[in-house]
Amino acid sequence: MFKKQLIIALLLIVTATCLLAADIDPLWAKAQKMAQADWDMVPGKVKLSISTSGAQSMSAEIHLSVKQTPEGLETEFIQGVLGGEEIDPADPMVGQMLQQDFTPQQEGIFFDDPADLKLKKAKGTKMVDGVDCVTFKYNKKVKTDDGNTSEIIGTMYLDSKTGEPVMDENTIFPLPDMFTKMSNTTYYKIDKKGHLISDRVYNESTIEFAGQKMETTTKSTMLNHFQYTPPSTEGMFEE
Repeated sequence: MFKKQLIIALLLIVTATCLLAADIDPLWAKAQKMAQADWDMVPGKVKLSISTSGAQSMSAEIHLSVKQTPEGLETEFIQGVLGGEEIDPADPMVGQMLQQDFTPQQEGIFFDDPADLKLKKAKGTKMVDGVDCVTFKYNKKVKTDDGNTSEIIGTMYLDSKTGEPVMDENTIFPLPDMFTKMSNTTYYKIDKKGHLISDRVYNESTIEFAGQKMETTTKSTMLNHFQYTPPSTEGMFEE
């Protein structure tokens, strides 16, 4: 069960690196412009700190690297510790983690049709990471892999002066089977080169199964961002 949680956590992280979008509010328009300009930023290193409590109590720390190759992005397992013991690179769990795709996509709430997104600007401001922020509540219906419809419900915090995305909190409804809680919080920042990047992500979830409960908390730290270069299509269709 714990290994399954690690995979779910990584999926949430990959999703979080793709900035989520909306109305024509002037401040939101500034955030939208930033997100669309830097949609191709990718973390070169990802540090995962994961802990569980309840039916299974465990902690893990995993380090991954993401590199650009002529064919696209390549994810490598650097090192990891699970329950105080080093994770064997040959462990099937590592293989599953390395299959996750960090390739950025031009999608999410900053790319969606405003007509598909319900957005409400809250009154006043709130301090987040020392930044005075304007709050936007949003919700959007999305199609799931099984063909059903779910709803993403969240709050985006934008710098009240610049429109820079500072933090995004969201969950999904209805929750996946066995989940009684799932929340995702992503913090953004401007890097030294002026790019908008995902800085760190927190995921919290609770699973209940057969009368047992397991709570999982994951902190993901994103480092060494770079701009993604799509693979060249030159010569692909030549005979």
